[in-house]
Amino acid sequence: MARGFDSQKGETFYRPPGGKIQFGEYSWATVRRQIKEAIGQEIKNLTFVGPLESIFQYEGHECHEIVFVFEGEFVNKQMYTQSQITTQGTDGKAMTIEWKPLSDFHRKKAMLYPDGLIDMLER
Repeated sequence: MARGFDSQKGETFYRPPGGKIQFGEYSWATVRRQIKEAIGQEIKNLTFVGPLESIFQYEGHECHEIVFVFEGEFVNKQMYTQSQITTQGTDGKAMTIEWKPLSDFHRKKAMLYPDGLIDMLER
């Protein structure tokens, strides 16, 4: 999960790494590109899990997004042994990606977005 922070709410949150689909790009190709750009890794065996629609506030702005959720595997199995990766986000700021147990989100030790994602991950 990518760690984020909303300074208006004073809230640290987590969401899957990803990004915006470019015109003419399929969603599965976006996932491959975004993971390669974010952490320099290839992924394989992508499976579409489903869509989520999310209306939320971030940094005081109303936002609306449709998220295509995929699951897949890293080609480089060593990625599963790293507890966290620090990289640069598309906004130029440092971005931390880390493995988080689902129990952290259930116990509200950490916030997971978008809403409904935890239900998808458990299926």
